[in-house]
Amino acid sequence: MVSPLEIAALAHAGVAAAFTIVCATASALRRAPKSRRGASRVFLLRPMEVASRAVAARLAGDARAYSGELTRVWCAPVAIAAPRDVRVAVSGLAEDAAVNRKVAHLAAGLALVAAELDERSVVVHADSDVRLDPGDLDVLVAALDDGLALSFAPPAPTGRLAQAIVALSPQAFAVIAGLARITGSSPALAGKLVAIRAPLLEALGGYGCAMHAIGDDVALLETAKNKGARVLMSERAAIVESHQGVLQVLEQLTRWLRVVRAHRPALLLTYPFLIAPLPVAAVLCALASTWTAFAALAATRVLLAITVTHGVYRGRASVLNVALAPIADAIVLLAVARASLSRSIEWAGRRYRVGARGRILAVEQIDR
Repeated sequence: MVSPLEIAALAHAGVAAAFTIVCATASALRRAPKSRRGASRVFLLRPMEVASRAVAARLAGDARAYSGELTRVWCAPVAIAAPRDVRVAVSGLAEDAAVNRKVAHLAAGLALVAAELDERSVVVHADSDVRLDPGDLDVLVAALDDGLALSFAPPAPTGRLAQAIVALSPQAFAVIAGLARITGSSPALAGKLVAIRAPLLEALGGYGCAMHAIGDDVALLETAKNKGARVLMSERAAIVESHQGVLQVLEQLTRWLRVVRAHRPALLLTYPFLIAPLPVAAVLCALASTWTAFAALAATRVLLAITVTHGVYRGRASVLNVALAPIADAIVLLAVARASLSRSIEWAGRRYRVGARGRILAVEQIDR
């Protein structure tokens, strides 16, 4: 006779495995973008707080990231030193301003080049931890429709553990985009590397739509959808210089999930069952002595990793890092628990108090 514990273990592992197979299928069924007419000019905005040596070295390759005409702009709160072929936009933002600092810097960069934009121009913003290789922007821009559209590149962290969490699991943005495509549900947007056609950016009112949101990508996506814009994905992931240590990954993931909670709190409930199910499955299967179910679930994660690393993450994530999936899922669930216990979000020496729908209410400096 099958015990209630065995039923629970089999049901949990079965549902999680089925969902992971659907994720792998959605990723495999991606469609390569059709050939688009090229943009006359690309404006690359790089928001940052400081132009450290590490940041400057990472951004040195930007000039080779696009084969066409490229204008580069570094966006910061104060004047910073930059190479001769790079413009500098200064936001003049106060340290405790109750706004999204990245968005404020981007708004300053957009204002600097606004007079030069035409209907064929494309504005790209890339976080300062994104490393652009030759051709990255060509692929990103090629994904755009000729109409109101924006495209994004799913992030591919350099750290092994971060890859297992962000690129080789059901929460990979390439997977989410695939699920949205086959189900007709709302698309997702990763804000690390985004290209927006100038007419759409004008229709959005610039970056102001995300100025007071803790999740700038969420706010940008919602506003773009309201304008009838298409959200498209690049065929090449964005390389993100990521932390290697477990504690650093945990802290970063906790901040991210607190942002998720601020905008979509119900989403956190899916993590133990669908997104990061391995720890719960391991406990249930151990108690019920049904290790075959756990092995089947683990096999679906390997299938998913193989699928995505033959797609947009090709050469930018290693399928071997799926071996860290049990540890990765455990860290994700710990981050979910930590994110559920506090609404405040700490980042770069500041604590953000956030209200409904992720609106930033107040910012205070943190003494370190």
